[in-house]
Formats: sequence, structure tokens, C-alpha cells
Amino acid sequence: MVTNRDHRTEVLQPIPMWINTVDNLSDRRWSWNPAITVGCWAIAGLALLWVVLTGDAPGRLLAAMLTIVALAAAVYTTLVRPVLVADSAGVTIRSLAGALRVPWKQATVRLAHTQRLGREVQTLELDLRHGVDGELEKLVVLGRLELGADPHDVMDELTRLRG
Repeated sequence: MVTNRDHRTEVLQPIPMWINTVDNLSDRRWSWNPAITVGCWAIAGLALLWVVLTGDAPGRLLAAMLTIVALAAAVYTTLVRPVLVADSAGVTIRSLAGALRVPWKQATVRLAHTQRLGREVQTLELDLRHGVDGELEKLVVLGRLELGADPHDVMDELTRLRG
């Protein structure tokens, strides 16, 4: 409560947070967990150090292969961020080839359940039709690892954004 000059009191209403355009929550982004990217870079660095310091030829070959794989994973998880962007107009999928923007009317989103090794795994499947008349089709399958979140939660958010 605030008292003004006339000694009247008025109740101040709370001002909502995140109301400017910088904090626009209308689009959502999902990507790799940053810890995975950092881990890939760390493994690549340690494997490279192993290549340099080892005197064992088979060990050097193994370390070189590990360096290449870890470096490729590190570069991929660094460059392909965010993997999925969605707003009220549609979805954007990023890959090494670039970004593909598809409006909602040309996208079908579903949650797939697969059982592997005694575990049920959920993945988010996006069936995208793109091109001039939607003649090109692309199936994108994203799991918890690529999204950095539970696919079920992402599906709920995509349903909300799609309206």
C-alpha cells in the first residue's frame, strides 16, 4: 500500500514480469543439453591429448578414432542449435544442411512409443510437407537427447502453440 499526499491509501497492483519483446515467450526452442556439447568437446580434447602423448601405435589409432568421433559430435551439437523452434505460425527444424521452416498446416506431429531393451522410449515424430505445393515429405524423429526435454512435454507445448 502507498500513501499519497491526500493521506488516502491505494493498493498497488502487481506488474506482470516479462512483458517486453525481449522476453517473447511465443516461440519455443529445444536443443541438446549444453552438458552433452561440453562433454563432447572435453572428450575430443582428452582423446587428442592421448594421441599426442601415447607411444603405443594401436593406442594412438584408437585415440585418433575417438578424437574424430568426439570432435564430429561436438561440432554437430554446437552448430545444430536449436534443433526445434516452434511458434504459432509453424515449426523450424535445424540440421547441418540448414533450417527448414514449415507452417502448421503442412506439419503433422505425433508422439511415438517404442520398446527397446526392456525400456519404453518416447520420440517426437514430425511429418513435414514442404516445397512449392507441399510435394516434398520429410520425417523427423527427435528424442529426449536431441530435444533436451521430455518428448511428451514438447508435444504438449507444440499442441498449445498450434492452437
